[in-house]
Amino acid sequence: LQPSTLATGAWEAAKNKGANLVEDAVDAVRSRPVAIGGVAAAIGLFLARDPIKDVAKRFYDGMTSAKYKPPAKPKPKAARTVAKPRPRTARKPARPRARTTKTEKPA
Repeated sequence: LQPSTLATGAWEAAKNKGANLVEDAVDAVRSRPVAIGGVAAAIGLFLARDPIKDVAKRFYDGMTSAKYKPPAKPKPKAARTVAKPRPRTARKPARPRARTTKTEKPA
């Protein structure tokens, strides 16, 4: 009847009980994964209901506010016309450049 012996016995019993619960849960998930996934999703949505409501409210308010303008429909493109070639004109002869040496400065 020593306290350390009682505490050790209680701890071992709790560990065994917890291990058995985890094994049973794993077996249940393996046998019905869709049902367990649905329950987990429902619990997640229930816990996140306030943030989801806030996002939906902001989206709705943004779409119905006076500032919102739906995107304009694009204008149909005009048919492309083929550009006519420009007539060739005679080029002016290039003006000769003044040659300078490195020591000379251009005027």
